[in-house]
Amino acid sequence: MNKTRRNTVRIIVGILILSAATSFAQRPHLAVSAWTYQLQKIDIKALSANKSFDLAVIDYSSNGTADKKFSPSEIAMIQQGGKKAIAYISIGEAEDYRSYWKPEWLSSPPSWLGPENPQWQGNYKVRFWYQEWQQIIFNYIKEIYDQGFDGIYCDIIDGYYYWRYEKPEEPKADSLMIQFVLNIRDYIQTLGTRTFYIIPQNGESILHESNVSTELRQKFFDAIDAIGVEDVFFRESKNENNAYNPETSRFSNLQEFLDNNKTVLSIEYLTEQPLIDKYLLEAQKRNFIPFYSLRALDTLANGIAKNSVLNSPSTSNDIDLFPNPVSNDVNLAYSLNNRSQVRIEILNPLGQNIITLCNDTEDQGAYTKHFDTRSLPSGSYFVRFVIDGVSSVKGLEVVR
Repeated sequence: MNKTRRNTVRIIVGILILSAATSFAQRPHLAVSAWTYQLQKIDIKALSANKSFDLAVIDYSSNGTADKKFSPSEIAMIQQGGKKAIAYISIGEAEDYRSYWKPEWLSSPPSWLGPENPQWQGNYKVRFWYQEWQQIIFNYIKEIYDQGFDGIYCDIIDGYYYWRYEKPEEPKADSLMIQFVLNIRDYIQTLGTRTFYIIPQNGESILHESNVSTELRQKFFDAIDAIGVEDVFFRESKNENNAYNPETSRFSNLQEFLDNNKTVLSIEYLTEQPLIDKYLLEAQKRNFIPFYSLRALDTLANGIAKNSVLNSPSTSNDIDLFPNPVSNDVNLAYSLNNRSQVRIEILNPLGQNIITLCNDTEDQGAYTKHFDTRSLPSGSYFVRFVIDGVSSVKGLEVVR
């Protein structure tokens, strides 16, 4: 049998196996109040002790290799801290530092291995519908499962796009990627009965590709438990602090996940406070669970509760705006439990400070300040209260 014929048989066998995924055992809803995401320089003790989140996405290893993978007792430490531990895994690209990688693949690549990703050195495109690659992923998942993780965070779901559009080799790459996820769920069910979550990252547009039927879309929702999404609100070419430029076409697809009771875990790579404030407000409007960090994901960053951004400042001081919407004077009311440094700012829709209303030290008590909004055009604004360095933001609508 010649090489072309062997590869064709492998592809057909893989498709037949993948098409077997049909139904899945009912799992409890993945409830998340706040999350964190760290892939490098992970300190298990520090992560376990941090009380600001209840779900942590981490690598399965301290340096990405099998030699340094975390022990079951270390994963249990995270869980004993009241958190779910979710392991990062790339299913749409091969990584040359993983235990499955063989150096000889560079000179004699297997049929499923594609070219190196020019944007990520050491990451290689894969023909993910090949049975050989899927078996590699299954073996990897078995390691993660045996470590005691609560689930997997599957990156490069959007890898289908390369093989369908950029290098149009497989016209059904969209449906084959979904079937791969279904096959992963089927495989996990062979490992045991404990709850084990699947969270894809990005690629939500796959829902409406031409080869994805309504039935296949629903099976995908049944197989997964949440979705992680990057760079929805801030898009440019920088690693961090890109301009607010939401990719609005993604919103309707992500709403479908919410409508199917799937949590949306959002991450933006930000360090500047005005951008962070803008992000937290927009994420809350969309019912996403927000998180921000450096793109290197090498720092343990606190989680952010979805519903705390607008309504509950992170201190016990109360703040309020009324009337809202407003056409003339707005009242800015707040109370202080202690003598505090207070700064109040009006921010434009991009989160930039345009007016500072107050920057004083004030005694304990209740305060109401008045601001004449007639100097502002109609539109959406934000009021930022910074009390002893703790920032809370509320939306303000000016109408005429």
